[in-house]
Amino acid sequence: MVEKFEKTFVQLAQCELSPEERQAWWEENKVQLENNYPVAFFLNSKTIKHDFRWVPILASQKRAVEYLSARNIPFEFRSIPTTLWS
Repeated sequence: MVEKFEKTFVQLAQCELSPEERQAWWEENKVQLENNYPVAFFLNSKTIKHDFRWVPILASQKRAVEYLSARNIPFEFRSIPTTLWS
């Protein structure tokens, strides 16, 4: 189960998910996330309601990078392309 989430954390760190994909993933997995990760990580990864649709991705990306780095899981950090900021 944890490996499944780590794959998505890598996708978040590498900015490979759209806000809609991230939201769908969150809704599908929030119970398992709550059961498998420390409360602080879970709370900081929750969906943020915001007019700028990329804010949840930015917040999740930060938490994913912290998680992956702490466990020495390889990933390549990528920023959101500015052409997508809408």
